[in-house]
Amino acid sequence: DDRVSAGKGVARLFKVGDVKRCRVLGFSLIDRLAMVSLRPSVLSQPVLRYDEIRPGNRYEVTAKAFVDSGALLVELVRGVTGIIPELHLADARLRRPHEKFKPGTVLSVRAILVEPKRKYAVFSAKKSLVDDRLPPLVSWEQAAADGPKSKFTGVVRAVSPAPGLVVAFYADVRGFLPLAELGIPSLRTKEDLEKMFPVGKTIAVHVAACRPADRKLRLTLSEAPSKLELYKPAADAAPPPPPGTLL
Repeated sequence: DDRVSAGKGVARLFKVGDVKRCRVLGFSLIDRLAMVSLRPSVLSQPVLRYDEIRPGNRYEVTAKAFVDSGALLVELVRGVTGIIPELHLADARLRRPHEKFKPGTVLSVRAILVEPKRKYAVFSAKKSLVDDRLPPLVSWEQAAADGPKSKFTGVVRAVSPAPGLVVAFYADVRGFLPLAELGIPSLRTKEDLEKMFPVGKTIAVHVAACRPADRKLRLTLSEAPSKLELYKPAADAAPPPPPGTLL
């Protein structure tokens, strides 16, 4: 940082053929050039902007304050903030979350959702998600491509009158787990489901079938084969490196 900004010794520090670690800051389509930074202060940051946050990735955030909805406002880096909904503060409901998450507390979280245009990010501090070893489900295409028997961890979002469970994953991906797929004879009604699978409970499920075009995802607790044709995404050409990429 200091040596380069002073404009001294550039030829000594950067020689033709040297390999340097850098971070992409932008891309000029006209010049076909990537704009990068080699500053250690830039390389050390997990992200620089909202569009660099990846749903499913782990991050370290700092607690700032609670908002009226009960969510916790957190800061990822300077200028990039987000919230942890009350449902995602812990695996179990907390009676006094203000005592556990005081301003300045550093938390390990996973990114749940990000909307860069709105400068909006949602994180989860649930230990069952943060420490989860299963791959995060971040798109409908991923569920279809991985096919039946693929297993993911989600959170019960609602109990449907169908009856069944609405399970939420990352990047606004949701699926339906029918009562029949639970394989628990004692569960017969919506009320039974609400008692055993309350909203906010973490659950590991298998993909039974997925149709990305219709945003339909059917889940099961067993490794049942799918009866629906799986969507196979076309192979696209590799795009230029997005901002925030470490090279």
